[in-house]
Parts: sequence; C-alpha cells; structure tokens
Amino acid sequence: MGQAGIIVPDTIATNKTTSDFFYDLMKSRVLHSLYGFKNERFLFRDVEHTVTFALLTIGGQKHQFGEAEFCWLAWTMEEMQNPERRIKLSVADLHMLNPNTGTCPIFRSRRDAEITKSIYRRVPVLVKEGPPEINPWGVSFKQGLLNMSSDSHLFHTRENLVESGWGSQGNRFMRNSEAYLPLYEAKMLHHFDHRWATYDGLDTREVTFEEKNDPTFSVHPRYWVAASEVSARLESNNGWLIVFRDVARSTDFRTLILGAIPETAVGHKSPILQLNESATRLSFAILSCLDSLVVDYVSRQKMGGTSLSYFIFKQIPILNPESLKVNCSWLSPGNIRAVLDPSNLNSFNIAQWLLPRVIELTYTAYDLRRFALYYGCHGPPFMWNLERRFLIRCELDAIFFHLYGVDRKDTDYVLETFHVIRQTDKKTYGEYRTKRVILEIYDEMAEAMVTGMPYQTRLAPPPAHPDAAHPWDEQYLGAELPKNQWWQKVELPEPVESGKPKTSFTSPPARSTVKEPSPTFELKPPPSKQAQPKTKPPIQPVAI
Repeated sequence: MGQAGIIVPDTIATNKTTSDFFYDLMKSRVLHSLYGFKNERFLFRDVEHTVTFALLTIGGQKHQFGEAEFCWLAWTMEEMQNPERRIKLSVADLHMLNPNTGTCPIFRSRRDAEITKSIYRRVPVLVKEGPPEINPWGVSFKQGLLNMSSDSHLFHTRENLVESGWGSQGNRFMRNSEAYLPLYEAKMLHHFDHRWATYDGLDTREVTFEEKNDPTFSVHPRYWVAASEVSARLESNNGWLIVFRDVARSTDFRTLILGAIPETAVGHKSPILQLNESATRLSFAILSCLDSLVVDYVSRQKMGGTSLSYFIFKQIPILNPESLKVNCSWLSPGNIRAVLDPSNLNSFNIAQWLLPRVIELTYTAYDLRRFALYYGCHGPPFMWNLERRFLIRCELDAIFFHLYGVDRKDTDYVLETFHVIRQTDKKTYGEYRTKRVILEIYDEMAEAMVTGMPYQTRLAPPPAHPDAAHPWDEQYLGAELPKNQWWQKVELPEPVESGKPKTSFTSPPARSTVKEPSPTFELKPPPSKQAQPKTKPPIQPVAI
C-alpha cells in the first residue's frame, strides 16, 4: 500500500517544536491518521501509566488524503475504535483552529471538535501572527518580572527583613522611604480573586471567608523584593497587573486561571498579559472573557501538557474590542451610573454591562483600589458575598455563551464537561447548581433577544451598587462621599449606534428557547446595615 506506521510521542502533533514537521505532513496530505493513547491500561507494561504516545500512519506521493483521522488519550483499542472518539480534520481546519502553528487540538469527541470549530468560525484568535500581524487587543506577554531561580538572590524572607530593621505594613516592609514588595506566585490567585491563597510559614493555605470579607486583608508571600527592582522591570504604572497561571492541565477544576493583582513582584510562573494603551480601557472586559467557562472549554482542547505556553494563549478565540462596543438593547441597565440615576438610561454596550460585574468581583480589598479608580469606582471595596458572586459569574458565563454563538444544547453539553464543578456541586447542593442557573439565565437572555424586553438581573441590589460594598472607611478613602458619587464618569468606549461594527464577530441569531423550571435558587440581599469591620492602618502608597 505504500504506507508506514510509527509509534511516536503524541506531542508530535501538539508541540510548537515539531509544528513545522506536523503541518507539512498535513499540507502535503500524506498523514492518514494519528491515534493517541495514554498508558493507563499498561499497553506497555514497563512504562509509566501517565505516558502518552501515538500510532502515526503516513502515505506518500501516491497515497494522499484530503483529511487525517485523529483520536486522543484512548486507554484501550476499543476506545480508539469508537467512532465518536475519531475525528477527521483537514489542513484548512488546522489553519482555522491554530493559524500560527498549524498544530492539532486535542479533541476527546466529535462533538468537542464540532463545537470548537463553530466557535472559531465566529470568533478570531487573540493574536494572529503575520505578516501582517492581527492583534486587536495589542497583546504582549512578559514572563513575570523575576525568575524564581536565577533571580533568587533578590528574594528576602520575613526573618531577613525584620533582622535588618524593616517594619511590616500590611504585606509590605517599609524603612524610611524604601519598600519591599510581596512576591506573588501563581498559586496565590484564582478567577476574580487575588487573595486565593496566602503563605503561612513555608506553606500556603487557602484564605478563609472571614479574611476574604475583610477589605484590609492582604495575602502574604514567602519572599519580598525591593520596590526598586520591581520598578526597573515594569513597563507600565497602572497600579495593577493581569497575570495567569503558567501551570495548567485540561483535567483540573479549571484550565485557564487568570486575574488582576496589585502592582507588585511576580514570579516567572505567573506570566503577565499586557495590553496596548487603548485596549487597557477594556482590560476588565478581556478579563471577564478569559475567565468564562466557554473560553476555558476551548482552552482545554489546546492543552497537550502542563504549561499554558504563549503559542497556545495567542490562539485562544477572543472577542475583539470592537465587538464589545456594539449597542445592545436587550441588556439593561448598561452601566452603574444608570442604576444610580435612572435618567441616565441612554444607549449602552456590552462592555458597559460587563464593567460593574467585573468590578464587584475583583475589587474586594483596598490593595486593588487603583484598579477600581481607573474605571470610576471611588467607593470602598465590595463585600465577599458568596451568593452574589455566584450569580454574577453565572450571568457572565451565560452572556459569553451567547456572544460566542453557542446554542443551548451545546451550552448544556459544554457545562457537563466540567466534571469537577459538577461533582463539587452535587456533593454540596445535591444538584449541578452551576449548570442549572447558567442555563436559566441563558434562557432569560435568549428571551430578551427575541422579545426585545431587556434582560433583568436577579441581583438586588444590582452589580456594583454601593449597598453591596463595605462601609466607607475614612482611614483608606478620606472624607466620605455621598453614595451617588461613588461612581464617577470615566472615558469608556462609546456604543456603536448604527451599522455593523468593524469586526469579524457577528451576534448569534435570536432563537426561541425551552425554559427551565422556575429558579429554585434565590439570592438573599445583603443586610442594609453592617457593623464597621475592624480595620488595620492604611498602607501608604509606594511609588514604584
């Protein structure tokens, strides 16, 4: 037949180092199939069970193929022979899914492949390398600020600093006008949570609910770094950074974990996502997009190892900034100023709807106040209310399923693929609560699209309303402002009033839906009055 079969590492199709070779096999149409296995059933008895490999079959000039067939992570021959596990892809598919590298995604089923391809037909990759480069967000990456090995001579422990006469102030050390800043590590952050874990001695522990609900609490690192060293490495001075975890697995609770943290030292396992000046005004929007379940689902199809490399990140489908400026009549109200002043119910866009939700989720402590101020929020941080946070995140997930054009049946399927979330929910609530509430909100939004009656949030008060915030603290904020001045005008992108936006994104068509049963989850409004929490002396700003 003129074909050859070879046992190779399955990364031959997914790694950037072998991407030219693999793409040439596809482009020349000589690749017949690649069937990937994981050695869980010890097909090779003396090989570790976590090892993956593939059966690669190629032809030649007389034996060419329009499409190649793939199967990934099969444990047995029976799994490999299951038609639902075998996916055919063409070179055009690879060019659409991974235009920069031509590598192959790791699809576990035909349905995963079809859903992912349908998303890429609507939404472009974050960065399409050139020439010419297409980079609407002006994205660049920086491998943290400090290498945890080669820069370790710059790291100081608490004991070192105390012995040298430095005094602690929050999670910083101060002496005269000099400062040492905490060294953030990737395991200390999570989605919309820059206080996920803190060091307690030499080990980390999860931050408690009481600590999260204390707006003066800051996580503590293992090491501190001189502010002058941090300043020398920073390329901006916004007051915050967007970082993500380099270590990621497709089988974890979530794969793509990204968030905003205070401007400080970060290690190389916490790469920094940098935006150009104009796109920085919409950094809250890309933050919510990247933290959504639909984007996480697509990201998992790209992970062949345990590192979320830049080449993978660049090829994640991300709505471009123009698509978030589209005038959107089925969302109301569009911004927090309209909530505080009903006479301000003018036109608004998706970004303006996202902003108060991202602010309430993100601005939970004074150390991120500069993030809030940048977007016009001059009040105190928002309370760590688990029920409100759950509903806000369900709203965000529901709208991004719509914006990515994922229909209801596929949304249901995608949510079922998050096995850890499902198992945790069932253990805690006796049902897959996350899926149910997201689908309920998805249906309410779909109905709003069809009827023209704006979607109404279940949150009372609405997202980022002053009543959802901590009491005013003059130690941190100065003289108290009236609540109607806690949000002040900032220059956000104006809505696109007419015509189609200049973008490849198209809104999903309005569709009729089958409603879920009436919601059984009800949000308890936060107490109207809350005792003033015990506060620590405010941390003085440090110029870095």
